[in-house]
Amino acid sequence: MNVADASKIIASGIGAGASPKSGMLRAMIRLFMLVGAGAVLIVYVVLLLVWLGAGKPVSAPINDLSVSGGTAVGAVLLRGALLACGALVAVGALFYGVRKLEPTLDANAWAQTQFVDTLDSRYVDLAIAASAALSLFLELALIRWQSSVLEFLAFYKNFSLLACFAGLGLGYALATRDRIPLLMVIPLLAAQLCFIMLTRMVPRAFDVIPFREQLTMGLGQGNSSQVIVLYLLLSVIFLLTALTLLPIGQLCGRLMERRRNLRAYGLNLLGSLSGVLAMLAASSLWTPPLVWFKNLVVCTQLHRIIQGFHKR
Repeated sequence: MNVADASKIIASGIGAGASPKSGMLRAMIRLFMLVGAGAVLIVYVVLLLVWLGAGKPVSAPINDLSVSGGTAVGAVLLRGALLACGALVAVGALFYGVRKLEPTLDANAWAQTQFVDTLDSRYVDLAIAASAALSLFLELALIRWQSSVLEFLAFYKNFSLLACFAGLGLGYALATRDRIPLLMVIPLLAAQLCFIMLTRMVPRAFDVIPFREQLTMGLGQGNSSQVIVLYLLLSVIFLLTALTLLPIGQLCGRLMERRRNLRAYGLNLLGSLSGVLAMLAASSLWTPPLVWFKNLVVCTQLHRIIQGFHKR
């Protein structure tokens, strides 16, 4: 069953186990839009800091928001107003785009569930191992990439690890739902990549940590304004990471329901070790993060590729 067939079934409200609406997917989309609005707000603050600090010397602290010598207050207010309008337009475009895509996402999620439930029993073991390998590969890729882009996360990798665990654990808990929104991994991953890269536009903006630490390798403790921005940043990253891992955990949990507990756990463990080895191989070959995430996107849509081959 493809997405077009699923759309017709959902629209007509017929089919075995097909429900016209998915509360879980709708809640996930709403949370994604809320996180997206928070991300746009943080990017707005970051860009405002860029403009306010454009005329300052390199040694000036990033939290010094005083207007520099030749900068007119009116120009700063105009730039701030333009940024605010741009942020509102970005949030509105995000809301409109996600709402327009909701039927397609819902149909894809239902088709994914039907594909998993009707998968030939001969391939279930391989599918469990492959989905577990995918989850571990994505987890390690996000942990490595986040800590390399945002330096302060390199000292606290447990933050990214806990976000991945939260997403996978929630996905396993929701394995019995009638939707597996695996397609949501693509916009969530893209949103996280764009958001984190945009925050790097401000030099030295996040070269601090929000709490006291003795061994910081040159990173000092931030002041109150920096701490607030950092905690907002961490909240958005945590939610985006957890939401990205949720559908993959749901997929693996759904497949594990088709095997006995001990066998399913063993296959999950085997697949997890394979994911670790795959990341080790990718790192040994010095492949860039873009290659990691590109392969992950292809794997998340593997069921559509397999269906295409079956139709030929």
